[in-house]
Amino acid sequence: MIPNVLAARYASPQLVALWSPENKIVLERRLWIAVLRAQRDLLDLTMMEAALRIQAECVNERTIAAHKQLLQSRIVVLEQWLQRTTATLSLLWVRTAGV
Repeated sequence: MIPNVLAARYASPQLVALWSPENKIVLERRLWIAVLRAQRDLLDLTMMEAALRIQAECVNERTIAAHKQLLQSRIVVLEQWLQRTTATLSLLWVRTAGV
């Protein structure tokens, strides 16, 4: 990860910690929890209770690491799919260009 030179030079340690990559994930998760609660209250949906409980339990470093690992594995799968698709399209292009 590239260090933030301006933050290291001018920001307080508390501000650097607040805007760290890990804390951004926690803040985003808390935002979505607030959105779910507002939707639940506004729409009076009882089925959102389970989703709200699951989201609220997922705000810690262990789940952040698991979230990162999940995203990385999805990227790998997507890259593999893209390579296969590109190869297939290239093969089709060669076949149609030869006709």
